[in-house]
Amino acid sequence: MKKTSRTFKRFAAITSASLLAACMVAPMAGSAVVKETEIKSANITIENTVSGHEYEAYQIFKGTLLKSVDDNNTEDITTDDNTTVTFTDVNWGDNVIESPALYTALAEIENADGDAVFVDENGANLTTAAKVAEKLQGASSDVTKAFAATMNKHLNSTGVQTLTENKTGEGEDTTTTGYTLTSTKPGYYLIKDKDGSLANEEDTYTSFIVQVLGDVSIAPKSGMVEFKKKIKDTNDSTGVTSDWQDSGDYDIGDKIPFQLTGKVAGDYDAYKVYQFVFHDEECEGLTFKRDSVVVKVDGTKIESGYEIVEAPSDDCSFEIKFADLKQIGSVQAGSVITVEYESELNASADIGLPGNPNTSYLTFSNNPNNETGTEIGKTVDDTVIAFTYQTVINKVDENNNALIGANFKLEKKEIVDGTTTWVEVTRKTGDATGSKFTFTGLDDGDYKLTETATPPGYNSINPIEFTITAEHEILSDNPTLTSLMGGDLVTGEFKDTGVITQSIQNNAGSVLPGTGGIGTTVFYLGGGAMVAVAGIYLISKKRMKNTQE
Repeated sequence: MKKTSRTFKRFAAITSASLLAACMVAPMAGSAVVKETEIKSANITIENTVSGHEYEAYQIFKGTLLKSVDDNNTEDITTDDNTTVTFTDVNWGDNVIESPALYTALAEIENADGDAVFVDENGANLTTAAKVAEKLQGASSDVTKAFAATMNKHLNSTGVQTLTENKTGEGEDTTTTGYTLTSTKPGYYLIKDKDGSLANEEDTYTSFIVQVLGDVSIAPKSGMVEFKKKIKDTNDSTGVTSDWQDSGDYDIGDKIPFQLTGKVAGDYDAYKVYQFVFHDEECEGLTFKRDSVVVKVDGTKIESGYEIVEAPSDDCSFEIKFADLKQIGSVQAGSVITVEYESELNASADIGLPGNPNTSYLTFSNNPNNETGTEIGKTVDDTVIAFTYQTVINKVDENNNALIGANFKLEKKEIVDGTTTWVEVTRKTGDATGSKFTFTGLDDGDYKLTETATPPGYNSINPIEFTITAEHEILSDNPTLTSLMGGDLVTGEFKDTGVITQSIQNNAGSVLPGTGGIGTTVFYLGGGAMVAVAGIYLISKKRMKNTQE
């Protein structure tokens, strides 16, 4: 994940209360019981290595906790399979706001069969804590989660206890090893993040109903949402396409492949509604192609369950919006949602550095206690960059003065249907003042420059083949162009501007351009030889005539 200055992460793991499903009374199998002792305090540990939480513990039920002592009366028997634990005198906890509204809200919770859970045999609302706690025994995880969400709306903050974050190491090496609450009273607790407290915006809020009958340790599911943005890079001259990476280079007019990937949080099952929205912000040099969008869930293409929103209100270029992932049956905790699409590199593209960035992020429901899914977290921004380059040809005479009257054709070597061919990129026509030819928006690859018209009185040059070679960081939070060269056209490094500039010389009259070969010398030598041969022939002929006479 990439980091930005506006980063907040959010984390949430909601454990429905499998712990709560434990019986209030666990039978003992072992030695005879001679007496019971009251447990007046216990410890809560959250085994969570993600920092940035501020967990609070709200007491839902309170009562008297008794456990057995062995027949030798030598030590307490810990709460394991061989221990009898009794939780009696159950009452509403100190943090519960008792009211008819609470009892009515609890009575609206239904099981999988559609039956109300927290009502008596006559259908009347339960009002006593002991009866409600009894109904929770063996309840399904959905019922327990609904109970937690309801209780969350009927709590006060009187005497709320805060769990302490445990850390090891120092400075950048600091690691969170978990959160603890020591010497709290036995009972049932709703443990959750303090509202508005999360320091990590990629995380999600938590909500646990925990049965604290002695020391307990909780290992929550991960609530971390993951996101990344990638681009591919294709070299037309070699036909090689890269894997998904953080930068690429393209010709203006090319359609560039992009990929957005979001991983659903591990606590997904805790949500009733789960929003999941990809936001994409393109620079001026990129044009989004709506018809190219392909959406997949765990690698399988889907055709519905989302919408493409262009020019949304958040100033992004477009969004891929899942109003509720719960409506897509194949999505589960940890599912990977992939969006692939193309954008065209247009004529407004920036040349060389800094490139043409495409920035994206993901927003998602981050509070399982919010049944509408409207409390939203956000991942850090992730940026990829598309580079493009420019070649400038200056036409000069043998004295390096500007020379007008030339025309050029630029071709690129491409592999088309497995066959290597030269494909025309563009033609440039000089005019009365034109001695400078600019070829804008070029990818790396092999090129050929051909002079299609020569200034009057000058010799044409041979076609010039050259290679644009570029290197850029392919795995980086902020990819940059590290090298740009023009190969056989010109030596030098042009990464700072992205513009490869070279002067091409024409020679006048019978003086042909020097290209590194024997040039006009062969013509001079050939002409001299012909004159010599002609002279010898005339002299020989004259002598033969004289001899005959």
